Amino acid sequence: MSVQVSCTALVVPRTIDVRTLARAWFPHATWLREPLAPRPAQALVGARFRGAPATDENGALGLLEVADGVRVVGPFPTARDDEVTWWVTEVDEDGSTGSVARAWARAVAAHTAGATGTPAHPAAGALVAAVEHACRAPGAGPDAGVREAAERAWADVRATGLDRSESVRGGWRTLFSPMLVDVQQAFDLLVRHGLRTSLDNVAERHRGVVGALGFTLLGRTAFDGAVVLRMYRAELEPPALLELPWRDHGPFAYEFTWQPEHEGGEAVDAIARRRVLPTITRLAHAMRDACTGTILTGDGFVEA
Repeated sequence: MSVQVSCTALVVPRTIDVRTLARAWFPHATWLREPLAPRPAQALVGARFRGAPATDENGALGLLEVADGVRVVGPFPTARDDEVTWWVTEVDEDGSTGSVARAWARAVAAHTAGATGTPAHPAAGALVAAVEHACRAPGAGPDAGVREAAERAWADVRATGLDRSESVRGGWRTLFSPMLVDVQQAFDLLVRHGLRTSLDNVAERHRGVVGALGFTLLGRTAFDGAVVLRMYRAELEPPALLELPWRDHGPFAYEFTWQPEHEGGEAVDAIARRRVLPTITRLAHAMRDACTGTILTGDGFVEA
C-alpha cells in the first residue's frame, strides 16, 4: 500500500474560527496547539538592543488535528492584511481521509469567500513532512521548519494561481427549529415570495409532532426551475449544531434546495441556480423569523 501526502492552501478572512468550521465536518477536531496572535514584545532598552524588533510579527502557529493523518496548521500571513492562510496537510494511506479534507477546504473557501490552492508534489511533501515532525515533537511546537516549508509551498501556489470556485451545495439552506410549521404556513411562505405552488402536490403530510413524517412542497419560479421545501424530523443532529446551545435549534428541519425543471445543459443550469440562490436565502431567513432556530448551509456550516 502506497502512502500519499498532499496539502491544500486555505485562504480565509483573518477573523475566521477554523476550529469551529472544522467541527462542522469533523466533530472531534482538536487543537494540539492553539495559535497565539502576534503581540508587542517587551521594551528593549540599551545600546546593545538597538535595531531589535519591537514586536513579535509572526505569533505562534496553531496545529489542529482534524482526523487521522489530517492536520491544519497556521495562520500564515498573505499579501492582504485581512486574510490569512491555513494549510490542510494530509497523510493518506487508504484514500479515506484525503479527499474529504480537500473537499472541506474547498467548502470553507466558498463559505467564507476565500480561496484554495494546491502546490506541486515536492513543496507539498516538504510541508507535510515538517508538520508531521512537529506532531512527533509537540514540545518544540510546530514553528520549527514549518514556516520555511510553508513559504516554499505558498510560492508554488502563487505561481499556479488560487481557486475561488463556488460550492453548489453551499447555496442550499436548512433551518433547524424547535417549532413545527404546518403545510399551510409553508405554502403561504412560498406564495409570499412569488413562487407558484399547490397543496395538491404535497408529497407527505404531518402525523402530529411525535413521529411527524413531514412534507415536501415545490415552488416554481418563472424561468429558473423550482425551489423545493422539504420538512422532516431530523434523527441525528448535524455536527455543526453540537457546537451550539440546544435552545438555539431543534429537531424539525426545513430544507430549501433548487431543482431544474427543463433540460438546459450544465451552463444554463448554473445560471438559473445562481439566480435562484438569493430566493432560497430569503426563504430560509423568513422561516427563521417565523419560528426561530439555526440555519445551516448545504455544506453544513452555520449561517449568521
